Amino acid sequence: MLEINQENGEAKVLGTTSSVVAAKPKSLYAQPLFLVVTVLTIVALIGVGLLYQKNTRLQDDLNAQQIALDGQSQLIKALTEKTDSYITQISDIENRAQSIAKIALLASIQHEVEGGIVTDDFVVNKLYLTPTNDGKVSVIIDLDTQPQMALHYKGQGGFDLADRELRAKSTTIIEKVKGRYQSYAPDDLPAWNDADVNLTIKNYAIGDTTSGQFALVGEK
Repeated sequence: MLEINQENGEAKVLGTTSSVVAAKPKSLYAQPLFLVVTVLTIVALIGVGLLYQKNTRLQDDLNAQQIALDGQSQLIKALTEKTDSYITQISDIENRAQSIAKIALLASIQHEVEGGIVTDDFVVNKLYLTPTNDGKVSVIIDLDTQPQMALHYKGQGGFDLADRELRAKSTTIIEKVKGRYQSYAPDDLPAWNDADVNLTIKNYAIGDTTSGQFALVGEK
């Protein structure tokens, strides 16, 4: 005989020692492990979404910062180029100013020497100081005669004096001009060039020092 328990659904055969149990399967959604896995999956998906959103924001911030840095870099580059241009212009102005200052100082020395350097024989009438590319100065000294020396002047740069005597008188006036130049000229002015001095009288050549020492025109 088969007896069915209404509470638990068990079936039992009466009069025998064996029994048959038919268990009703539980729903998958009611399993604890499934619920845990489901919850963890949902949490993981939410976490991944939040991380992706945060990473996107960070990437956007990084891109914005990079754009700002690029802009600042371009601005700095432009400012640097302008600064370099200004420095070059300032350097050019300084060089021109120095050149003008040197020319003005040379003109001042010329004016100081003209009529201010004399010997018993000559008076410096004009002095021309011209800077050269080798950092030295080319010199032209134009003379006039003292009254007693005028008696020996024959015109066109010639004198009725022995070459040795005229050479000595010429060297004396050259050395006096050189001494005045070196005493007045600062170190940044062109150096006196002993091999580039021309001596004239009323613009007629008397001699020069191109050979390293003073020589009269007729001695060349």
